[in-house]
Amino acid sequence: MNARVDRWFWILCFAACLSIAGHALLGYFHPVWQPDSDSYLLFQWDWGSLGWSGTRTPGYPFIAQTVISMLGLDWLPLVHTILYLGSVLFLYRSMARIGFRCSSAAAVCLPLLFGRAIAVLGPKILSDTPAVACSLLAVSFFLRTWLPEKSVFAWLGLAFTTLATCLIRPAFLFLIVLWPLLSLWFTYWLCSSKSRAECWRRFMLNCLAGVVPILLYSSIRWFAIGHFGVVAFTGFNLIGIASQALDPPMIASLPKHLQELATEIIKEADKKGVQRNTSSFHNMERNFDLPFIMRSFASACMWCTK
Repeated sequence: MNARVDRWFWILCFAACLSIAGHALLGYFHPVWQPDSDSYLLFQWDWGSLGWSGTRTPGYPFIAQTVISMLGLDWLPLVHTILYLGSVLFLYRSMARIGFRCSSAAAVCLPLLFGRAIAVLGPKILSDTPAVACSLLAVSFFLRTWLPEKSVFAWLGLAFTTLATCLIRPAFLFLIVLWPLLSLWFTYWLCSSKSRAECWRRFMLNCLAGVVPILLYSSIRWFAIGHFGVVAFTGFNLIGIASQALDPPMIASLPKHLQELATEIIKEADKKGVQRNTSSFHNMERNFDLPFIMRSFASACMWCTK
């Protein structure tokens, strides 16, 4: 068993080296600037106000600014790639430890070594690749919490990587719901009746490992700035959907203190040629994916608050 694990592990290591070499030859290790990059690199580490109330969580700004200060900006895509590939290899070892066939675990992990997280997202100065890497580490620790031997390291790792993933990219908050659901499945389908009590204990620990760190972080923000949550970014997402339903006849029905803002939003959107058609999902999705949220609606909000 150990020999087979080592054999497949070293095959994956060789594949990871090929992935790095191939992407290097194709020129993927040059940093690619994105509209959101400045918000990470210029993150304010002022925990009195700005650090807690900004639209970015501190996870990726810490990674990016640390790499840039120690190695330089040009090294950032390579660091993204190494973090991601290392997490894939750790996922393989975790799958093998919990009882997956080594060939099956390798079949799961091998495509990940050449996936979109490296080729498309890796060079970009964005949180996507580090967040995916950290989420794979979280999955690995979750699997290790179900090993026969008890390990505090597994639960601490699960708690830390879940929090880190959410602080790198808050879109991964679904993990705190995923762990209880997966644990419930493990408890009912993978545990014998004799070990059911132990499985329920692990179920509770997995729930706590996912929820408690997020609650602690959100509570600190609540005490610091009066907002309970991971980050103050929800409005940016909601405005990309709700504002597309805005039309001139609707302005009169809005509260007076919002009418000026609504008028300016429509003016900015028309000026930039944004087509608001809420009957077409594809049109709304295209508008939401484009950076028009910042160009049209956020700029209108800033104009009205001057």
